[in-house]
Amino acid sequence: MTLQSTTTRDRFKHALPRAAWCVLVAVCFLAVVLCCMAAHADEAPRRKMIVLLADHTSLPDWTVPDLPTLQQAMRRGAVGLMVVRMSVAPKDDSDGGVGKIPDTLYMTDVKRRAGAHLSISAGVPALQNEKARLSFHVYESFSGRSVRRLFRDLTGSTAPRKGIVNLGMAGQRQRDESNWEARPGMLGELLQRNGVRTAVVGNSDCRSRMARFGAVLAADRDGVVFNGSVGGDMRYGEPGKRSCCRANTDRIVEQFRIFYKKADFIVVEFCDTACTAQKHIGDELNTKLFQPYMNTPMQKFDQLLARILEIVDLETTQVVILSPTPSVRAYANKRALTPVLFLGRDVPAGPALVSSQSTRRAGLVVNLDIAPHITHYFGLDPAQEFIGSAVIFKPHDQPVVMLRDFEDRDAFIESHGYLLRRSVMLHTFVIVLCFVLLARSRPVSVKWLSSLKVLILFTMSVFLSFLLVAALGGVRTEVGFFSALILVCAAIVVLVLRSGNAVRGLAALCAAYTVVVVLDQVAGAPLIKHSVMGYFVQRGARFYGIGNEYAGVLLSAPVFLYGLLLDRGGRKSQIVRKLFPAIFAFIVFVCASPFWGANFGATVSCAVTFLIMVALVRGWRMRWVHIPLALCIVALALGGMVLMDTLLPLADSHVGGLVQRVLHGGGAEEIFKIAWRKLAVNLRLMRVPAWSSLFVLNLGLAGMFLFRAPERIARVFEEFPNVRRALAASATGSLFALAVNDSGLITGAIALCLPVLAVFLLTFESGHSHDASNTSQ
Repeated sequence: MTLQSTTTRDRFKHALPRAAWCVLVAVCFLAVVLCCMAAHADEAPRRKMIVLLADHTSLPDWTVPDLPTLQQAMRRGAVGLMVVRMSVAPKDDSDGGVGKIPDTLYMTDVKRRAGAHLSISAGVPALQNEKARLSFHVYESFSGRSVRRLFRDLTGSTAPRKGIVNLGMAGQRQRDESNWEARPGMLGELLQRNGVRTAVVGNSDCRSRMARFGAVLAADRDGVVFNGSVGGDMRYGEPGKRSCCRANTDRIVEQFRIFYKKADFIVVEFCDTACTAQKHIGDELNTKLFQPYMNTPMQKFDQLLARILEIVDLETTQVVILSPTPSVRAYANKRALTPVLFLGRDVPAGPALVSSQSTRRAGLVVNLDIAPHITHYFGLDPAQEFIGSAVIFKPHDQPVVMLRDFEDRDAFIESHGYLLRRSVMLHTFVIVLCFVLLARSRPVSVKWLSSLKVLILFTMSVFLSFLLVAALGGVRTEVGFFSALILVCAAIVVLVLRSGNAVRGLAALCAAYTVVVVLDQVAGAPLIKHSVMGYFVQRGARFYGIGNEYAGVLLSAPVFLYGLLLDRGGRKSQIVRKLFPAIFAFIVFVCASPFWGANFGATVSCAVTFLIMVALVRGWRMRWVHIPLALCIVALALGGMVLMDTLLPLADSHVGGLVQRVLHGGGAEEIFKIAWRKLAVNLRLMRVPAWSSLFVLNLGLAGMFLFRAPERIARVFEEFPNVRRALAASATGSLFALAVNDSGLITGAIALCLPVLAVFLLTFESGHSHDASNTSQ
C-alpha cells in the first residue's frame, strides 16, 4: 500500500508541476479580487453631509467682496434666508432639573442661541436651555468634577467609553416644558439608530464662557456623540479671559479630515463670528458700524470653507452652511432672518433659491425644516414629532439680489408692526367716544355729526388701507409710507361720503373688504405678504394663507354686506337671497383651501357665522339643537381640509400635518396638545391690554345692542332688521373664532370692529334725520 501510494503521488506531481499550482492559485485570487471590485462597483458610495455653523452672521456679512469661496458657493448652490423659531424662554430661573450641572460666567444671548440649536435638533420649537452649551469629551472634567460622573448623575446610566456628551441635553433627556414638549436630540438619535455615523468638530467658545452648541445637532437624546473633537485645542484663547477666542483652523481641518472618513454627518462649529458678536456687544446697534468687525472673521471662515471643500467630494457630500441665530443688533434692527446655503449632492448646479412646504415662499425656510431635510437626504422617514418640511430648491438667476430686496422690504414692514397696535387703540378710542356721545341725552349737533362720521369712516378704512398700501412695493421711506397710508384712508372716506348715505357707503366698504381680501388670497396673497397687518415672518407665526387679523375682517364684512343689501335691496332682495349663500360657500372654500386660506379657525368661524346669518334671514329661531349642528360644521370643515390635503398633491397644510401625527402614533393626545397651545396663546393675548380691551369692549357693546338696545339703536334695528341679524351672527362667529383659533382673541376683536362702528354710524345718521324731520314739522 505504501509503494502504491508513493507511486500515485509521484504520478500526480508529474501531471501538475509546481508552476501550474502557482498559476492556479493566482487565477483563483484574481477571480476573488475581481468579484469584490464588481460588488463595490455596484454599491453606491455612502452619502455624507457637512453642516458648517457660522453663528451670529447675516446676509450682508456673506456678501462682502473679500469672500471668494463663499461667493462662488452661492453661485453654485442654493441660498436663502432662515426663520429662527424657538419657544419662549421661561421667566423664572429654574433650569428644568439640570441644577446638578455647575455654571460659570454670563453670556448675553446664550439662552437664545441654545433655543435655536435645540429647536433644530428637536424639529419643533424647543425651550431655551442655556446648559446646552456644555459639551465635553467623556475623559474631561468640568468645574472640578468628572464629566463621566456628571453624566451618570444626570442620566443614571454609564457614559460611553469615547466620544462627546452634552450635559444640558443629558439633564433634559425627556421632553422639555415648552408648549410643544420638544425632545432635543431626536435628529441625532434618528440618524444614529439608522446607521448614520455622526460627529462634531470645533466649538464657539467666547470670552465670556464656553459655548459648544454644535454637538446639539449631532447628539442623541442622551446628549451623546460618539465621534468628534470640541476641546480647547479647537481655538486660541481661553473663555473668561479679556482676549477674544479665535478658531484654530489648522486643528479644525486636521480633525475634520480624520472624521470625514469615519462619519457620515459632521457638524463643524466656527467660533470667530459668535465671539466677534459678543466682543462688540456694547457697540451702537447699527449694522453698518458693526460691519468692519465682522469682515475679518468672515474672511477667516471663507478660508476654512475653501480648505474643507478641498477635502470633501461634492458628488457624494452635501454641504450646508447656516447661522442658527442672528446677532443681538440684528434683532434690534428687525433683521432676524439668518442666511443658509446648500451646496453639493442633490443640489442643482447653478444659482437657486431654497424653499419648503412650511413657508411656500421662494428664498425662505424655517430652522425646523433642517431636521426633516437631513433625514430626507439620508433616505430616512422623519420623526413624527417634526413639524417642518424638507428643503426644496428653485432655480433663480439672481438669488442674492432677490434676497436682499426681500430682507429690506420685510425689515421695513416689520419695523412698522406697531401700527397694528396703534390702529387697535384708535378703534378702541373711537368706539368709546361713540358710546359716550350715544349716552348723552341731548342729540349730537350737525357739526359734530359730520366730524364724527369722517372719524368713524377713517377708522373703519384703516385695515383696508394696510392692504392697499402694500401694493405700492416701492414705498420704503417713512414719509412716503405714512403719506400713502393717510391718502388711501382719505380716498376711501371721500368715496364713501360721495355715495349719498351711510347705507350705501357701508355696503361699498364691506364689499371692498370682502373682494380685496378674497381676491388677494386667490392670487397668492401678494398684498397680505407685504402688509403691516400681515404675517411677520421673522416671528415664524404664519407664512401663507389668510392671517388671523384679516380672517376677522372676512368673518363680519360679508354678513354685514348681506344684511345691508337685504334691507335696501328692494326688488333685488330675492336675487341677493339666492346669490349670497353661494358667495358664503366660496369664501369658506377659500379659507379652507390648502392652496389659499389654509386657516382652520377661519374656516370654522366663517362657516358658523354665515350659516347663522342665512338661518336668521330665513326666519329660523336659534334652539339648543343647533349646538350639535355647529359641532357638525366643525367636523365637516376639518374633514374637508383633510380631504383636500390628501387628494391634492403638495397641498399639505397645518391641519394635514396634525392628522398625520394623530394617525401615526400621536393619537388623541395630539389634538389635546393643539387645543392647549391655542388656549395658552389666547391667555397670553388676554394679558395684552390693547387686544383684550378691544375684544371685551366690542363683545359687551354687541351684547347690549342685541339684548338691551338703547332707544336710538332700537329704532335703527326696526328700520334695518337684517343689520341686527348680521351683528348677532358676527358676535357668534367671534366667539367661535376665540374657541378654535390659536390667536382667536385677535380674530374676534377685529371681527366686531366693523359691525359695532357701523351700528354707531347708522344710529347717528338716523337720529340726525329724525331730529331734522321733527324740526321741520
